[in-house]
Amino acid sequence: MNWCERSGGHYVIGLARNARLEEQVQYAQLMLADAYERTGCKQRWVSQFDYAARSWAHERRVITRLEWGEQGGNPRFVVTNLEHEHEHEPEHVYDRIYCQRGEAARAGLASAQIDTLRIKVLKLAAVVTRNTRRIRLYLASNWPSAPLFAHAMTMLRSP
Repeated sequence: MNWCERSGGHYVIGLARNARLEEQVQYAQLMLADAYERTGCKQRWVSQFDYAARSWAHERRVITRLEWGEQGGNPRFVVTNLEHEHEHEPEHVYDRIYCQRGEAARAGLASAQIDTLRIKVLKLAAVVTRNTRRIRLYLASNWPSAPLFAHAMTMLRSP
């Protein structure tokens, strides 16, 4: 997150549930549970709040997706540095950006942890040459993650 913020990049990253996050949404959870008891219909609510984990230097925008149904509550939390604008409403960020990460299945990354991404896509050995017109990366011909890296670069290049 710090690297993305320093580099001007954007992120939407899932957060593990913890007592402090669940405390933030406890009243909303109770309202959903009550509505479910009254109607018998699964309840859903997406919202946001500012939060700082103890290891973070500052507060960040956290989006929560709460559901209450037959099996009880199912809170989810994501942190993002996307500004709250029309196209970055909490529902849009959660449903259209975060949940769409499953599209990475084409590249074998649908359930990858950030460490796996770092090792497979970012941590690589290469010879870098630069001239006046371009920068070239020469990768090992037997690098197992080369197709994955090429796919990631293609996706980054796309508008």
